[in-house]
Amino acid sequence: MQHQPHCLLLIEAELDEMVAGPERPELMPHILAQERRVLAHERLITRHECACGIAAVVGLFSYYGSDPKLPNLSRLDTYRPKQLTRILDRNGAPIGELGSEKRTVIPYDAIPKLLVNAVVSAEDADYFRHGGLNYRGMVRALLEDVLRGRRAQGGSSITQQVVKNLVLSPERTMRRKVQEIILARQLSEKLSKEEVLGLYLNQIYYGHGRYGCEEAARYFFGKSVRDINLAEAALLAGLPQSPERLSPRKHPDAAKTRQRYVLGQMAAHGYIEQATAERLADYAQRRGLRRLYLLLIGREELVLANSQTQT
Repeated sequence: MQHQPHCLLLIEAELDEMVAGPERPELMPHILAQERRVLAHERLITRHECACGIAAVVGLFSYYGSDPKLPNLSRLDTYRPKQLTRILDRNGAPIGELGSEKRTVIPYDAIPKLLVNAVVSAEDADYFRHGGLNYRGMVRALLEDVLRGRRAQGGSSITQQVVKNLVLSPERTMRRKVQEIILARQLSEKLSKEEVLGLYLNQIYYGHGRYGCEEAARYFFGKSVRDINLAEAALLAGLPQSPERLSPRKHPDAAKTRQRYVLGQMAAHGYIEQATAERLADYAQRRGLRRLYLLLIGREELVLANSQTQT
């Protein structure tokens, strides 16, 4: 037995009540029958539109999926991104850097679990459960587009972001978006979750010319990503959404707000206690980012002094 939509049942109930009145009783059955025919016709149209929509989506994916120019994921087998060359003095102190992309690739096993948890919480909470596509995030982004009339953030899964940054061109077209979805599914079957996340954390841009979590940690905190703490991990995890706008150096208040959001998400998904999130957020509010800013300024002055001494 098929169930009618709730809104249609309400309409029919109102019609029954309307025709139950004392005025012109001989017309009541005819009015009710006519209205029910209209409702049945509307249901038929709705089903037809849904079928057409599904057929269009299937056709779209079939067309772009069979495109001979669809990029091949085999290029990821030899992932060799541009890396940074750091120049040291005879005492091991850094005096200069060379490279168009300041990146130091590290293995996934060297990335602390607390950063992995922070990134997943901030970017793709269902990452370890879905097959490469965050359908809930995609629906949220679509609703944001339709209801608010603006491009939403956070609609792409981590796997889609890897495909977008390493395989596809940056153009914003229907073709590229469909191919991104197709390739994300293929990538999730080709590589493990840890391998995909390793690519993401080594490739993503963190602002100030720094790519990958290792160079971001060195730039912002003056140490390897292996040694960062939870508050620092939350700060780094929040940057890829908008590296320049959320830079703790340029916009400390925005970075602080984003850090608090990431800590809240980590608590919401069970990675840390809510009390821990609140305590760290409060610490960042009172002291953390100001201390970070002073550290950055002091480190740059030290590097400048060393370079002048060498010359």
